[in-house]
Formats: sequence, C-alpha cells, structure tokens
Amino acid sequence: MGKQQDAIELIEVKGMRSDPNPRFKVMLDGVQVSELYHNMRGYVGYLPCPSESAIKGYANLDIGEKNITRYRMEVKKLNKEWREHRKL
Repeated sequence: MGKQQDAIELIEVKGMRSDPNPRFKVMLDGVQVSELYHNMRGYVGYLPCPSESAIKGYANLDIGEKNITRYRMEVKKLNKEWREHRKL
C-alpha cells in the first residue's frame, strides 16, 4: 500500500528577479484553486478545506496575513483533514 498523496500543495511561481517574495499556486488534487501573494505584512490567500455544504466540494479558509511557514503548517493540518474527510 503506497503513500497517499496530499490533497493540497503549494507550488512556488517563479516571477521577476526584483520581487523578493514569490507567489504560490494553491493546488487541490493537482488543480489550481487559488494563489498566495505577499503584501506588506505577509502572504494573503485562501486555502481549500473540506465542506459538505459547499457547491464546489470545499470551502475557502482565510488565515489572514501570515508568513509562508504558517501557511505550510496550515496546509499540513488541512491535508490531514482531507484524508479523514475522504474516508467517510
């Protein structure tokens, strides 16, 4: 039995050299659903979280202006939620 692939991935978008803060594609099952970008106080964007009531099968989670490490930690938690959600 192989390792189950994570539902959410953050993929860095290579931009202009003058921009010290790259953007990140937010991927859900290999499909881009959002993007994280950096403003003056941190990264901003939405992460997909499991939801039975959402039309598209997920809800958007806004954790506010945070550093990329905080977003990666949240993605790790959400991937665990997705694994549990898909077992149902």
